[in-house]
Amino acid sequence: ALQLTEENISLRFLVCSLLQDIAGAYFPECIIRPFGSTVNSFGKLGCDVDMILDLDGIYATSQKKVSAV
Repeated sequence: ALQLTEENISLRFLVCSLLQDIAGAYFPECIIRPFGSTVNSFGKLGCDVDMILDLDGIYATSQKKVSAV
């Protein structure tokens, strides 16, 4: 199997962004982010896309606190 290209990875982030736009109509503070093989460079062409749906923006807030430490 072939590794994901930069274009493949960008498309995965785009899917997360589009889904966040849709979910944001119902949950304005929500955040959808990819994780797993999409972001750790182990992804192969045709693999799934793992996403986290954070309805309250808690994940992003905790990430900002961690990066500030």
